[in-house]
Amino acid sequence: MSIKQNPAVDALPDFRNLGVAARVLIAANVAAFFVALAAASTWADALDAYVRAAAILEPVLVASLTLLYLAAPWLVRVQFWQGGAVVLAIVIFLTTATHAALGEIVALNRARTLALAGALTLALLAYLRLHTKAFSPALAEARLQALQARI
Repeated sequence: MSIKQNPAVDALPDFRNLGVAARVLIAANVAAFFVALAAASTWADALDAYVRAAAILEPVLVASLTLLYLAAPWLVRVQFWQGGAVVLAIVIFLTTATHAALGEIVALNRARTLALAGALTLALLAYLRLHTKAFSPALAEARLQALQARI
């Protein structure tokens, strides 16, 4: 077993990691629920708005995570900002395509949907970057201990 001694300092998270995918899925669904709750006057209206939003959200989430899973080996080699732009472009493209296919059925505002998708993508990228940087000292300490154990 080898330990990667020189990890990418400013790279995107590994989208093949189940924890990263779970964080994205949970955060996106919770955010969509709170947006629906804020826009509705009753619980019934909030649930109805969330179900309509989920009709757009879930296909975009699944397709985005699938594409990011496939692109993960390339994404970990590019700088954070370049990879973030690619991730944002993927999400905006998939949101536009899904809205074009399902927009008339769920009756959501396209501009609002795209703005929310972009904002949520940027917020999740910022959170995942912060999460990665928070654990960097622990990773460095673990690498040092592994190196000492080998010596």
